[in-house]
Amino acid sequence: CQKPLGEYEPRCGSKLHRYYYDRETNYCHPFLWSGCLPSGVYEKRSDCVKSCDADQGPGVCSLQPYRDCKRNYDGRQKDQYFYNQESGTCEKYKMCGVGDVEFNQNSFTTFTLCSTHCSGYPITAEMTKPKEQGGQGS
Repeated sequence: CQKPLGEYEPRCGSKLHRYYYDRETNYCHPFLWSGCLPSGVYEKRSDCVKSCDADQGPGVCSLQPYRDCKRNYDGRQKDQYFYNQESGTCEKYKMCGVGDVEFNQNSFTTFTLCSTHCSGYPITAEMTKPKEQGGQGS
């Protein structure tokens, strides 16, 4: 559970949404990963939280979908994804209006982004590892 190196590597041109653990805040943060130097990098936020015993609940993943369109709405609509804690999956919905709400609301532009941020919640105490055993990000 160490912060990944953030140095520039020209052969690593990917920009993948991943998570890292910050010891000072005891929190798993999203970042854009280059695809190189995988130590301390987690594909899903829940994997980071479980491995590092981060003090972090579901956050926005427990909220209702942001700006869910009601019937007879004829304004701007956008396909988005939200995490449904009951089903444990990300589901498509129509968001009314526009806005950049990723990581601030339960609304994501892609199924993949929703899944990496929210799948695996809720996390129980039995699912977490002691910090001494964690630390090998996938």
